[in-house]
Order: sequence, then C-alpha cells, then structure tokens
Amino acid sequence: MKTGACSPILVTALFALATPASGAAAQKHHHYKVIDIGTFGGPQSYVNPGSGNETGNYAMVLNNGGSVTGWAESSTPDPFPAFCFTDDCVTAHTFVWKNGAKMDLGALPSGASSAANWISSNGLIAGLSQNGEIDPLIPGLPEVRATLWAHGRIIDLGALPEGGFESIANAGNSKGQVTQFLIPIPWLAQDSRRAHSSGRTERCRTWARWEAAPTRRRF
Repeated sequence: MKTGACSPILVTALFALATPASGAAAQKHHHYKVIDIGTFGGPQSYVNPGSGNETGNYAMVLNNGGSVTGWAESSTPDPFPAFCFTDDCVTAHTFVWKNGAKMDLGALPSGASSAANWISSNGLIAGLSQNGEIDPLIPGLPEVRATLWAHGRIIDLGALPEGGFESIANAGNSKGQVTQFLIPIPWLAQDSRRAHSSGRTERCRTWARWEAAPTRRRF
C-alpha cells in the first residue's frame, strides 16, 4: 500500500535554540538548527504532509515537549511488492524522536509497515499499521488498521463493527480520543463519502475512544 497522502521527503525538524529578544532585536535574531532525523537503514523518512505542506490538512507531528513523529524506511524489501507501502518499496516503521534519540515504535503483530499521522501533547501517537492480514476484497492487498501508540503499547483500534477490514487513525488527543477513517464492506453509495472501483465505500469522521491509562512516561 502506498501512503499517497504523504510526500516522500527527508524529515527535518526546526527547533529554536534561543528565546527571541524583545524590541528590534526580536525581529533580527531567530536562530534555528536543522536536524536530520534519519531513517532505519532505508533511503527516506517522512512526516505527515499536513504538518506543513499546503496540499494537506493540519496535522500535529511536533508537540511542545519536543517530540517528533513520522515513519522511516528500512532496507528490508516490502513483502507486498504489488502494493508497496512507500515509493522505494521497502518496509517502514513509525518513529518518535526527542532530544537526539529516535525510537522505532514498530508495527502491529505480523505487520510489516506502519506510519504515524499525529502526536498529542502528552505523546500519544495515532496512525496506521499493517496487521499481517490480506484484504479479502482485493487480492494481495495488505490490510491496514487504525493504530494508537500509547505508553509503550501498540493498540489495534479495529474497523467498523458491522463489517470492514481497514481503517486509519487521523488524529488523537491527550485523553486517548482518536478520529478514524473507516472502510466498510459494500453498502449504499449515499451512505459514504467516496466510492471505489472495488465496490467498497468509505466513511469518514467516525469516532472511536480508547481510555489512556495514567502514566509518567511521555515521548
């Protein structure tokens, strides 16, 4: 599966190194450092383009704690070459970066690749992961599920209870409330936002909730 909504660019983050002075000096001196977050051995790493790309909606990939989330390629060939997860057709994993250290957050059990779309103020990360299953409606297409990374756990948020195989988590807040983009089995076209040639429809803005357990750990 290609993550078509995300631009294949090298991830960089800009962090202010000095507090701007007041008055005229504040207009002249803004010092930044460009940081290459790197990859997991592959050619490229990514952030949700909505985090600053005019072609996408707003997405928070950098929080006030200095944590950055995205996904980075490995050197492992994608096991689903007919539906490559990235343009380079290698696997990729969600990461969180803070204070010079990048952590591989992995994928759901049996899943090859994952990607992050959002990080909350307390470090909860919403995105998607392959789950090791094949979508029965499209031969060879790996299923992806809305996923939450929270306090060292990776949580499959599931699909529509009335039937569906895939979903994507678009955003989340510090309470563990997550918005999902859900892909159900065929139903009436007027019930959907978009229809695909596969005969499936997609429903947006469906809410799911996962109660985050209290913890001291924050990304």
